[in-house]
Amino acid sequence: MPRFVLLSWDKLLHLVEYSILGYLAVNSFRAISKGQVIVIIISCLGFACFDELWQSLIPGRFSSGLDIIADGIGITMGSIFGSRLIINK
Repeated sequence: MPRFVLLSWDKLLHLVEYSILGYLAVNSFRAISKGQVIVIIISCLGFACFDELWQSLIPGRFSSGLDIIADGIGITMGSIFGSRLIINK
């Protein structure tokens, strides 16, 4: 049974990994609106949920809601940072 740890290297890595995903997704557009950023965040969060579901099907691995929260924070940070860079170009 996994321990409950809110702050750990694992969560930090999830945050960094998914902030890169959010950043790259936003930067695939030349110009971007607030609505498009929201759609990107929701789509990437769906991917994160699917990734956790997939992980739960692998023997010896487990899924964690805290991982999804870390993913969501990372996606949001990366998407907002990326959209600010596009706007300031």
